[in-house]
Amino acid sequence: LRKVMVGVGAFGAFGIGMTGAMLYAQTNPNEEVSLAQRDAVWEQLAESYDAKIAQTEMSTGINKQRRTLLQHAKGRVLEVGAGTGRNLEHYTNAVTKLTLTDRSPEMCKTLSDKLTPLPDGSLAITAADGTIIPVEVASTDVLELTQQPDVYDTVVDTFGLCSFEDPAAALDAMLQQCVPGGEVGIIITCCAPTSNVLYHLQVLLLEHGQSSWAFPVNSYLNWRAANHAKDWGCWWNRPIATYVQAAVDNNSCDVLEHEEFHFGTGHKFRLRRSRQAALD
Repeated sequence: LRKVMVGVGAFGAFGIGMTGAMLYAQTNPNEEVSLAQRDAVWEQLAESYDAKIAQTEMSTGINKQRRTLLQHAKGRVLEVGAGTGRNLEHYTNAVTKLTLTDRSPEMCKTLSDKLTPLPDGSLAITAADGTIIPVEVASTDVLELTQQPDVYDTVVDTFGLCSFEDPAAALDAMLQQCVPGGEVGIIITCCAPTSNVLYHLQVLLLEHGQSSWAFPVNSYLNWRAANHAKDWGCWWNRPIATYVQAAVDNNSCDVLEHEEFHFGTGHKFRLRRSRQAALD
């Protein structure tokens, strides 16, 4: 038995050593990965993306995180970096209209294939209770959102800050979409155009990036960041909490909720555009 255990241990050590050597040989932590390269990755991944990550998202609790976050989405909702539409099943009848945007035309095409065409030619999704939610899809970069005049009650971004070229500017663009409307005297809430219900103007974020406390994990993320960007188009070692804190320090938003998961590398935020930002 002892010989067997020694043999198994030696085989396991050999396997770990070989895997480590292969990762080391394939890794260049200083390699540059351009936006054009990452654009190409998203275009190539669009058709197979769901199949590649569905099981992982289920087993690691990401699906649950999406569902619990999107329970807060209300009124006119803008989702940026919508990808292949992995959030669609989690929107509730509290949403009156849904606008989905993504930089990748192929991602938007895959997303649109999941929507229901209506007799008038428009698109929609159906909430769990049967409510029809009208949907619009646009292939656009998050930084172009400031050119759009629409006012949204909720802005959603799940795993987008790791992909946007300028994440701090992207977060600022999201916050700018939450502009007070309806009742001028109400700064932190607005009246949805299709109802008399007042909603918090909010940004909902579900992201992955650096851990705030598991520093050995950060070392690994930094080491493999360029490889991950080449494979998936995103930088998984970005300091997500730092971007949010900078927005808070600039009086751009208030944090309503922040939850960390996956050894602190996962972040779930509910943000509300601040009173001062709205006045400015």
